[in-house]
Amino acid sequence: ALCLSGRMLPAAERIEQGIESARLLGEPGTLAHALDFATLFYRMCEDTDKTIQNANALTDCATEYGFADYELRARAFRGWAIARAGDVETGLPEMRASILAQRDTGMSEDFPLFLQMLAELHAQAGQYADGLTALDEALAEATKNESAFWTPAIRRCQARLILESNASRRDDAEHCLRAGLTLAVEQGAKLHELGLYLDLAQLRLSPQSLVKALQKLRALYLSMNDGFEIAIYAD
Repeated sequence: ALCLSGRMLPAAERIEQGIESARLLGEPGTLAHALDFATLFYRMCEDTDKTIQNANALTDCATEYGFADYELRARAFRGWAIARAGDVETGLPEMRASILAQRDTGMSEDFPLFLQMLAELHAQAGQYADGLTALDEALAEATKNESAFWTPAIRRCQARLILESNASRRDDAEHCLRAGLTLAVEQGAKLHELGLYLDLAQLRLSPQSLVKALQKLRALYLSMNDGFEIAIYAD
């Protein structure tokens, strides 16, 4: 909740406290859950170093105690981070293999998120058609599971890939961004709202739409008073 509301520094502090508490308790399941959440958080911050660090710790915990589901999730996060750090040839296959293994074992939790992450890597590799296909699948999974939690981020990624593959499709990109915004506002997810409004402002909309987007950005900025040094705010 702290993360999506834009309070990144308090969220990071709570996460690190949770990991430390789990270690003191000596409960492997609690520790695996805390490390999994930390890995997800740092992925959302686009901090590749800490994502890899926590994914490796999660892998060690999962391997030692036989948590196969957590091991697969760790592989996905690590593959994403390795690719985003510059090694797409290593990271993309690792992430793809994790998703296929999760599908084979019937794991569907957070599948829309992992497909969005896969789409980002396809785009990084210039494979825009594959990326957009992954996003279509992510939206279908969200609909099937009746869970729109990750949909605002998926829609933002979809808009970016549409523009990167064909700069003339601005109307389609705007439609994706506005669809994502509707959900982000309903969810109270300021983190997603900020990113979506940033992308809208960069679309060179009509003067009236641009002014509205900038006004929303200013209001969001004023309501989110910490964490702006984190990578995800770099836009």
